[in-house]
Amino acid sequence: DHQILNEFVHCFFSIANIQLGFQSITNTGGAIEKLVQSLAYFEGSNQIKLLEMLAAMALISEAVHEEILEFLDPLMGPLLDILTSTTTETDQKEAVLTLLNALINRMEDAESST
Repeated sequence: DHQILNEFVHCFFSIANIQLGFQSITNTGGAIEKLVQSLAYFEGSNQIKLLEMLAAMALISEAVHEEILEFLDPLMGPLLDILTSTTTETDQKEAVLTLLNALINRMEDAESST
């Protein structure tokens, strides 16, 4: 099952690199939820790719931003643990910060436009 999830992440990362792929992901019910949930199953480079992809998607679409926030809530504890861990690699911490920054910036952009 881990191998299937690994391939799932690689496929979604590739698909999300293009506009058509982004639209396909956002138009597929449950895709954002599954991507966010996948964060709990991966560490290292695959988790970094997911975090970066979710950050980009959050910045591109307000609707996706809202979905990511909703589904990320149960994973905030583990993500914050990554930031405070003394054994976590710097690039993994940077990826968590990239996602959090994207979520915060998108919220600030939405507030300033109202």
